[in-house]
Amino acid sequence: MSSLLSPGISVTEKDFSTIVPTVPSSIGGIAGRFTQGPLLTPILVSSETELVKYFGEPTDLNANEWFTAAQFLQYTNSLWVVRAANAGLFNACTTGVSSIAVFNIDGYESFSSNSTAGQFIAKNPGTAGNGIGVIIVDSNTYANFVTWSTTNASLFPDNVPLSNYFNGAPSSTPYMDSLTPYMDSLTGDSTLKADEVFVMVLDVTGNITGTPYTVLEQWQGLSKGIDAVDYKGLTVYYANVINNASQYIWWSQSPTASTGASIVPFGGTCLAAAATGFSFSLITPGSAPSFTYQVLAGGVNGTAATQAQIQTAYDKLANKDLYSVDLLMCGAFGFGNAAIEQYVLNNVAYLRGDCVAFMSPHTSGAPIRDSSTAVTTIAAFKAYVAVLDNIASYGFMDTGMKYIYDRYSYKYRWVPLNGDIAGLAARTDSTNDAWWSFAGYNRGGILNVIKFAYNPSQADRDYLYPRGINPVIMDPNSGPILFGDRTMTVKPSAFDHINVRRLFLVLEASISKAAKYSLFEFNDSFTQALFVNMVTPFLKSVQGKRGITTFQVTCDASNNTPQVVDANQFVADIFIIPSKSINYIKLSFVATQTGVQFSTVTGA
Repeated sequence: MSSLLSPGISVTEKDFSTIVPTVPSSIGGIAGRFTQGPLLTPILVSSETELVKYFGEPTDLNANEWFTAAQFLQYTNSLWVVRAANAGLFNACTTGVSSIAVFNIDGYESFSSNSTAGQFIAKNPGTAGNGIGVIIVDSNTYANFVTWSTTNASLFPDNVPLSNYFNGAPSSTPYMDSLTPYMDSLTGDSTLKADEVFVMVLDVTGNITGTPYTVLEQWQGLSKGIDAVDYKGLTVYYANVINNASQYIWWSQSPTASTGASIVPFGGTCLAAAATGFSFSLITPGSAPSFTYQVLAGGVNGTAATQAQIQTAYDKLANKDLYSVDLLMCGAFGFGNAAIEQYVLNNVAYLRGDCVAFMSPHTSGAPIRDSSTAVTTIAAFKAYVAVLDNIASYGFMDTGMKYIYDRYSYKYRWVPLNGDIAGLAARTDSTNDAWWSFAGYNRGGILNVIKFAYNPSQADRDYLYPRGINPVIMDPNSGPILFGDRTMTVKPSAFDHINVRRLFLVLEASISKAAKYSLFEFNDSFTQALFVNMVTPFLKSVQGKRGITTFQVTCDASNNTPQVVDANQFVADIFIIPSKSINYIKLSFVATQTGVQFSTVTGA
């Protein structure tokens, strides 16, 4: 409110109640060679069912990364998944068309040759789009559709005609009804208002659902008019709805106009069909009836993704402003070295600075088995990955692979453990907090294990653990257990344990998120005090949850000197003594003679 020039009351609110927010700490991330789904586009999945829905079932090629993702989802429910691109990959589209590559929404929006793809393009690049059927029905062709679906009812699930999925014949949308007086005056023909269309997407071959002609998606009440909207003002133009809502298809172009059709769409100026519109043609693939019916084909999987292409997929998770990722999993790609693990640690986890990379040693994607050389092979794998100690604290390595049953392929597989270990971290976040160790008998129990490829002995553990490699053991009484909580750094510091590393990641993310509201304020004692009063209660709450032993926040003239203020900077020093996890227990049992007082031998 402006300053008063006469007696009155002016009320102004000022908000100095900013707090340090809670940030997520258990969201996973992985890239892989999946068989379906948009390329280079992170998708958040919450279960193994959704993993199958969006990215397909596991294959011999991608089983390592697929089951890494699936095992993680046994412990928690938030995982960003990225499908890597590869050479020779093409989308399925209208029958007779091939070599169309539209990999994601960015590719679709820049795709300039829609006419070369026919009417529709599968959203899933590769063979996953082959056999998808698309039916479009308007009022002019509805009778043909009913006849065809009734005649062929025996082909459809439960012998139910496809026409039963719709409530009567298409007519006009409410939006067109509102324009009817104008349309009548423009054309003199009230029949032109029948703009409604029905759209149905089918699994014609049964490749997706296992049952041919299963209805995957359906819409009614859509319009041929590009400016048609519903009562909420949302578009009901059929092409827009398909593009925005369908999981399976992109719209490419409208069906070809047919001669003598009585249904004319309208554009923003309600012009005649010759200028802006189309009518549904009698497209007849094979013996199909006289309504639009397409079965997509021509999808090709191409060659397997290369190491560089998988690294590019991981790059999509490197942007922390777009994707919140706390637990990055490396799977076990069979490229003959640990280049993927090294790349994820150095170029994603460390550069983001807010997450940890989890990895499992392997040999070209195969397990390192129990042998006299296993311990040195694993140590060499780790040495290749973790070159710099300051970066290595952002990594966590276990000792290999586990044996599980693949219910999709009906066989047993060796799969890397890093999905399970990241899952333990996520599970501990929900039961305790991110600064609790997720190893040991209380929180380190691993699910779904038949056996381990390598079960390190005590001597092996004594060799591996000081090198930042965490043993996973099969305890005869307690089952499979993660038996270590060290990061990959060998430099003696607080950050050589994962609970401290994750404590600082949570503190840094939370306080940084709150600190941004100090940007562009004055660097004076008032702003400095606000910052201290905002951070201190947060750190006290972490201290109360056993994450911190003690702390101190300094933000005043001592560190915001005139030189700092003149440089438009703002400095806050936060000193923290973190709580430490117990790694070694020493129990001393002392035998004494009868009659000896314990006080005489205590401490001896």
